[in-house]
Amino acid sequence: MLALLRTTIRFLAQGNAGKCHTPAALGDAPRIALRMQGIIGFAALVAYVAVAGVLIAKQREELQRNTQELERVHLRDDTLTKAGSALAHAVLAVNEAYSETWAAPRADNLAVGIEAARASLQPLLPEYPALARVTEGIDRDVAGLRALPVRASLPGLRDGLHALVGELDTVTRGVRDHRRKLSDNYRIINDSITVIAVTMGLAGVVLFGGITALFFSRLVWDLNTLERRAREIVQGYRGAPLPVTRSDEVGGLMRAVNQMQSNLRSREQQLEVARQQRFHQEKMATVGSLAAAIAHEINNPIAAISGMAQEMCGAERQRMCRAHGAPCAPELIVEQAQRIARITRQVSDLAGPLSAQRQWVDVNGLARRICNFVSYDRRMRGVVIDLDLDGQLPAYYGVPDEVSQIMMNLLLNAADALATLTGRKPRIGLCSRFDQGVLVLTVSDNGHGMDEITRARAFEEGFTTKTSGSGMGLFICKSLVEARGGAIELTSTAGAGSTVQVRLPEQPEPVTESA
Repeated sequence: MLALLRTTIRFLAQGNAGKCHTPAALGDAPRIALRMQGIIGFAALVAYVAVAGVLIAKQREELQRNTQELERVHLRDDTLTKAGSALAHAVLAVNEAYSETWAAPRADNLAVGIEAARASLQPLLPEYPALARVTEGIDRDVAGLRALPVRASLPGLRDGLHALVGELDTVTRGVRDHRRKLSDNYRIINDSITVIAVTMGLAGVVLFGGITALFFSRLVWDLNTLERRAREIVQGYRGAPLPVTRSDEVGGLMRAVNQMQSNLRSREQQLEVARQQRFHQEKMATVGSLAAAIAHEINNPIAAISGMAQEMCGAERQRMCRAHGAPCAPELIVEQAQRIARITRQVSDLAGPLSAQRQWVDVNGLARRICNFVSYDRRMRGVVIDLDLDGQLPAYYGVPDEVSQIMMNLLLNAADALATLTGRKPRIGLCSRFDQGVLVLTVSDNGHGMDEITRARAFEEGFTTKTSGSGMGLFICKSLVEARGGAIELTSTAGAGSTVQVRLPEQPEPVTESA
């Protein structure tokens, strides 16, 4: 019964001790339907009433046994009373006969009276052996009186009767004590039945009333919580999920609301990644257009300057230069003109629109172009970029724009980590290799590094330790990598630097009909 009550309390009042349950996915927890909870509660109530009935029934059985025993004692007391009365008459007759002159008929009357008194004691003899022993002596004395009806036979008979009277008194006191105990026990059992009935009734009302009130109060509380959370989600809440504290339909609704919140957050993250990708593509396209226009505008002057400088170099070598003998360095003009041309060519190569569709990518060539491109960023001034590119790296079948965005974000993020670095030369390492069908890109720096708390949150959307950062760089890298079935891992040591490793599995090339 106690186990059933504990089960009922656990199912009907689950979770009221504290909101410490971990949110579970839909279908993870065994569901106990509200209807089943009602059935369990009703079954517990029936069991409670049954237990109360059993307890009362046992007490009634005990009361009935006590009553029956009390009736037997009453009958025994009546028998003792009658036997005592008959025995008293017999003793009185013997005493009178002893003090008078009498004959044989008088002896017969005495014997008949004594035998009548003895007959009244017959039902008691099996239960009281002492009475049986005394009556046996009286039987012998009565037989002697019949055989020799003289006065000398009376003293022994009288003594035997007195002994029987004394033993009968002892038995009577014992029976009356027993009857008193049975009467006391009767009152105790009767009072116990009343106490059990009242106590079980009140306890049942309090217990099941309290459980019912608790159940509905918690149900209303949980439904109000669900309503508030649904409104918050509609208004943009994307924080911690709602604690699932139930395993019934309401708990399923809680898990559904949490799943809806998770799906909305995931969808918003996907939209943000897509928006950032479009922004990156548009920005690169703008840079590419600008670089192409600049290159077009300056290529002709640069070509003219380069041609004139080369003629000056030839004239100087032939000692035909008018300023021969004076400081003349036309080779510097040629060198700087070629440098300008190389820069514009590098910017044009990378800033051109990259494909957003999967194709074969020269990862090492793309890495070199990106390093050349970002080297012009003011954050890269004074930073040494160490390239450790696998010369045997095969072409990777993937999306060039995504690979470019991942490497660029990681390189610029490493450059931010090197800001205000003192005491050592700032360095960034970029490593590429191929490991069992997986492209592995590693970007490391010797910057300030991160503590464990910052490292654990580095990939969170919007999390940043920079005053002007958006907190989207690493998040976008993680989203792009995981969208392609890859993995990204960050290791960092405070004061020593950080390393980010990207693993992109090889994407299978689609088979065309012509192939």
